Amino acid sequence: YLDETLIEGADRFIAVLRARGKRVFFITNNSAMSAQGVAERLTRLGIPTPTAEVMTATDATATYLHETLGPCRVLVLGARSLAEGLAEQGHTVLPMRDYRNAQAVVVGRDLDLTYERLTLAARAVDAGAAFIGCNMDRKYPIPDEDGGFIPGAAAIVEGSEVVVERVLL
Repeated sequence: YLDETLIEGADRFIAVLRARGKRVFFITNNSAMSAQGVAERLTRLGIPTPTAEVMTATDATATYLHETLGPCRVLVLGARSLAEGLAEQGHTVLPMRDYRNAQAVVVGRDLDLTYERLTLAARAVDAGAAFIGCNMDRKYPIPDEDGGFIPGAAAIVEGSEVVVERVLL
């Protein structure tokens, strides 16, 4: 899908796979939507999807954090759903002013990015926090009538890399 428009034939393709007994699993590098949100959108667009069949960049990031740092204290430059998803999966999302206590900085597409938030996240990384980007999309597609795209998470990740002088994990 693109926004609220199903890609032509996608519903029929998924229906054929399921009719043939194939397991269907949806994976997205979108860190701004929860698995539940993706499942609800797919269902609304004509592809009935339980949440258990969806994995987002937030889910993958939370798993990666558990495997590398265990449950940890995180600063998030990203959508509220990214912060909520990390918290739901056992991580402590810190307020930005508490950057000194962060064990990791997680970066996703952040439509509320400010210079202050970027500064505090960079200070956390400079003090030793792990630096993790959810995805490196340069552009996030939106309908053509709205301009066709907005900057993706790579704009924030790569901008952060310049400041912290460290490549993300």
